[in-house]
Amino acid sequence: MAAVYILYSKSRNNCYIGSCLNLDERLEDHKSKKYADSFTRMADDWELFYCVMDLEYKQARNIENHIKKMKSRT
Repeated sequence: MAAVYILYSKSRNNCYIGSCLNLDERLEDHKSKKYADSFTRMADDWELFYCVMDLEYKQARNIENHIKKMKSRT
């Protein structure tokens, strides 16, 4: 099952919105800066702000895209 999540960085006062199949593994990727060009590499203080679990992958992607299109810090 998939998840949609929002990470928050206090130092950047910014959010990151994502979706994945394995949330624990994906959070570890963010913390370890696994991807050199990723948005989350810019800060070390990302915290899980919000998460919705047990979704179908397509549903999770649709929710992620909807949140991103809202373009709101709240």
